[in-house]
Amino acid sequence: ERELAFSGFNAFPLKGSVKAGGVHPCFAVMVAGSGPTDRDWSNPLIPGASHGGRDFAAWLQAQGIGSLRYDKRFIGSKDPKLDVSLDAQLGDVKAALRAARALPEAKGKKLLLVGHSEGALLSLLAAGEADAVLLLAMPSLSYAKTIHAQVKAQLDAAGAPKEAADANLGHLDAALDAIRKNQDVPQAGPAVAPGVVALGRSLARHETRSFVRDLLDLDPWAAAARIPVPC
Repeated sequence: ERELAFSGFNAFPLKGSVKAGGVHPCFAVMVAGSGPTDRDWSNPLIPGASHGGRDFAAWLQAQGIGSLRYDKRFIGSKDPKLDVSLDAQLGDVKAALRAARALPEAKGKKLLLVGHSEGALLSLLAAGEADAVLLLAMPSLSYAKTIHAQVKAQLDAAGAPKEAADANLGHLDAALDAIRKNQDVPQAGPAVAPGVVALGRSLARHETRSFVRDLLDLDPWAAAARIPVPC
């Protein structure tokens, strides 16, 4: 494995790791999931170390497939003004594909774009730049519907009374609608759990609001149906 530096969207410097492959006709470009998930698909917000991306790259290599995986632009950054918009992050995926095409390890190979979770959504939107796409744990619903379903499931599992569940889900839906309108989240009523309040505020943070807004109602299956390459 060797280190690689390349220019992302608007010449932003990105870093990655390259593994050489074998006789397989494909070379993979790997896109990590949501949050501060690095090139190895490790996330400090998740208890316990995980290196799923690094391990999957090793598995691909064992099949004769080389790969490039990279740290997303905000890994290690504390700059609140850093551009993390959908255009920027999607531009980074496309830049990684261009960088891969120039690698000696990928010479004469077809590019396989591998996206995991949120990375699968980005890969959906960048699919036309690759020769094939592999989507791992692609969300089956839009962001908005997925978040609503997850919170509802937690309320149901906790045995929340209907009135409390309605109040929490109502606040969540109001927060999502505020994000659609690029507005601040409304004040929560006394029946709304602190965790739901924190979730709404987190999704509506000014630094990442535009990214969340642009993906909020994306239908993954409709987007997958339009992919112009093998998927």
